[in-house]
Amino acid sequence: MKHPAASLGVLILVVAGAAAIRLVCLDNRPMHTDEAVHAFKFGQLLEDGTYKYDPHEYHGPTLNYLTIPVVLLGGGNTLAQTTETHLRLVPAICGILLIAGLWLVRDAIGRTAMLCAAVLGAVSPAMVFYSRYYIQEMLLVCFTFFAIAALWRCASRRQVARIAWLILAGLCAGLMHATKETCIIAFFAMVVAGGVVALLSLCQGNGWTRRKAKSLAISGGIVFVVGAVVSATFMSSLFTNPGGIVDSIATYFGYFTRAGGAGSAGDHSNPWYNYLRIITWWQVDDGAAWTEAFVVVLAVVGLVAGLIGKGCGKASIPFVRFLCVYTLVMTVVYSVISYKTPWCLLGFFHGMILLAGLGAAILLRLAKPAPLKAVVAVVLLAGTGHLAWQGWRGSFPQCADPGNPYVYAHATYDVPELARHVRGIANLHPDGRNMHVQIICADNHPWPFPWYLRDFPNLDMRVTDEKGRILPWPLAPVFIYRPDLSEDVNDTITIKMLRSSPYGWLRPETPEGQKPRDWELRPNAPLHVRVNRKLLEKYNATQTGGSK
Repeated sequence: MKHPAASLGVLILVVAGAAAIRLVCLDNRPMHTDEAVHAFKFGQLLEDGTYKYDPHEYHGPTLNYLTIPVVLLGGGNTLAQTTETHLRLVPAICGILLIAGLWLVRDAIGRTAMLCAAVLGAVSPAMVFYSRYYIQEMLLVCFTFFAIAALWRCASRRQVARIAWLILAGLCAGLMHATKETCIIAFFAMVVAGGVVALLSLCQGNGWTRRKAKSLAISGGIVFVVGAVVSATFMSSLFTNPGGIVDSIATYFGYFTRAGGAGSAGDHSNPWYNYLRIITWWQVDDGAAWTEAFVVVLAVVGLVAGLIGKGCGKASIPFVRFLCVYTLVMTVVYSVISYKTPWCLLGFFHGMILLAGLGAAILLRLAKPAPLKAVVAVVLLAGTGHLAWQGWRGSFPQCADPGNPYVYAHATYDVPELARHVRGIANLHPDGRNMHVQIICADNHPWPFPWYLRDFPNLDMRVTDEKGRILPWPLAPVFIYRPDLSEDVNDTITIKMLRSSPYGWLRPETPEGQKPRDWELRPNAPLHVRVNRKLLEKYNATQTGGSK
């Protein structure tokens, strides 16, 4: 598309479409464990004004700090007043900015490629799904892209404009570091890609003068200083915890250990091809198939054209080659690391989307006869439509389905439903929301359930002390526990129940004629719920059906 105004107009329409699918019904999916934990970390910052970077868990603080204005503008002042929609607006906005920000690289990859990449990014199932997910990954991808775009913009600008773009690049680099530890992979890929492009430039006779070397050193210094100040500001909790700056560096000693697959909530090791399997073909048993291979194929076209330096039209060959090397390095490094969670693929997959936009533009350009160009256009539209259908399916009807490749150890709809019952029981208890509720799960890991009872001050989740000894707990009107706990914990629960007034079972609704089922925290992670019988009978009398 040759006319800049027309390109901008189309991009605005694409951004509007991307916003629509990312912003609607943000509360339609149960909270994931990680989302709930980050929500509580944010709650501490919101209510107490305190945040302390933990070098072992939870990643950086940008997610927490950027959520504050969203919640305050939404009328919330406490965690109890905060909703899933408030929280998920932050990554959703970053997902939208990723599409809008492509305008910054319109002359780097070409306007047609920019628009193709925008459309692919707008409908990509992975990009849509994780734009609606309260974790750091979409923020990291967004800051990384804007850092790269800012560096590109400063490359051919005059001194004053260059300084402005360098400051933006430094700002984004600092935000990357303050967002998640895996930023070092992106930094490494950027340095390698920049080095390869510089080496190719030297091989083509574009020698380095002292003036160029001095300019590069000054530019790098500006980016580093600005980035360091931004990172230190966040990591030190606005300079109230200077030790957080040291911890943000020391964390990498533990990070490299975790790269082997071990995580605080279990083993996340997977084979090297796991990410490629997720984006090319994913099917669980006889369930629906998922694939974003269309993006991968187009990315290969863009990759080959970029590396050989032909067929890219008006795109900048150095930038395209930078993008090629950057994406390859990111893909290889993430594949080699044993620790794999599906959202981590977003970093290199976004690079693939940019290359896929270039690949689509190349195919349209090479299809000279009108009939062939029409065929290519139809194929591209069909592939994009299939991605859009999967994007809708993955973020709405199957947003918590274990068959969805981007659903990972996710809570079931039983969790908010069970919380609704507990609230109904509390309404009949003399203490109301102050009613004591005991949640007993292995490794003290009942998440995301605490999120749904975040306004219950007497929610008790303790099981063992630091030495693994079972803690005594006061008798609660409601017990929620995992039946697969160790025998000693189960015995303790049973003894307390036998010594107290009888307890009844709170069961989820079961179709008539079928055996009552258990609640599920996550798939294959059952929960048993026992309620003081008198209280349960009183509650059941208020229900039209369901609990027994």
